[in-house]
Amino acid sequence: MLCCWLLVGAVVLVACGAQPQPQPTTAPNISPVEPTGTRLPTIVPPSVRATLPPSYTPTASITPTAIPSLTPTPTNTTTPSAAEVCDAVEPAIIDNQGEIILFILETNRSDVGLNIELVNQNNDESLEFQVPGAQQNIAPLPANQLPGAGVYRWTVTAFTETQRGLCEQTGEFEIRVRPPLAPLLDALISSGIGAPPSPTPIPTRTATPEVIPEATAEATPDSP
Repeated sequence: MLCCWLLVGAVVLVACGAQPQPQPTTAPNISPVEPTGTRLPTIVPPSVRATLPPSYTPTASITPTAIPSLTPTPTNTTTPSAAEVCDAVEPAIIDNQGEIILFILETNRSDVGLNIELVNQNNDESLEFQVPGAQQNIAPLPANQLPGAGVYRWTVTAFTETQRGLCEQTGEFEIRVRPPLAPLLDALISSGIGAPPSPTPIPTRTATPEVIPEATAEATPDSP
């Protein structure tokens, strides 16, 4: 029995002693790989040009507008003399038509205008207005726009930019008060209603000159 245990122990020792010891391993030496200098190509996407639709209309380009010069254009500022102003003024025509006062005023220069003043001699009230030059002005003035009835004195004078009260023309007309029913009466007469009868002409006798023969004396010889 003892010999068996000794034999077993010897086998174990032999098995244990025969196990090789691990040897240290050395890591492989890996050298870095140097770049060969070859670069990857750069990929550029192809350009795509947009296709315009058939109905596309190109927008017109904006052309800058020239700014006008602010330099004023020189004008003739010569002031006409009083004689030149009066030569340009035509005689004034004032026509009293009852319901309407018609003014016909004219000058032949654009720098000569006319001033009209109407003064009521009964109450000293007045009316004044102006007309431009270089044209004939026909101005109908309703009589009811005047300051009352009465005798009016009108005065027409010429003026320029620097002159006043030139080439005076004066005259008078009268505005009479009409009864309230006068317009109705005028309308009836114009329509043939209520017209006053036409006066019957009175026959007149035409005097016939009487011819008286002249007495002629015949000479007779004296009797002896």
